[in-house]
Amino acid sequence: ATNAFTGKSSSYTVRGWSNVARALCSVSPESGLWGISADDAANVEGWIENASSVLSYVAYAEDDARVKEPHFLSEVDAFSSSVESHLSSKKCLVGDLPTAADVIVAILLASAAQRA
Repeated sequence: ATNAFTGKSSSYTVRGWSNVARALCSVSPESGLWGISADDAANVEGWIENASSVLSYVAYAEDDARVKEPHFLSEVDAFSSSVESHLSSKKCLVGDLPTAADVIVAILLASAAQRA
């Protein structure tokens, strides 16, 4: 593939929510979407990784019957409760401004909730 900005050829593939988010945020680091400090960045990645590991199967599974199993439903409920609890005293998951964590967690929660 050719990089649209530099015209140079590149052959790497970005996979996984946190890797995609990190790659997009690196284009404009001043946006603060990956946080404004190293601690923020670690927390953003932590939220994304946790959401991915808990919710991705439910959000994107092909087998609707399996998604409805109590084990998966309880994981979605537990994660949703942890987000709700965290946000009861804050506006955003990390820091004072929205980050990639807020966006990706919202996408995965919404997708999982529609399926569950």
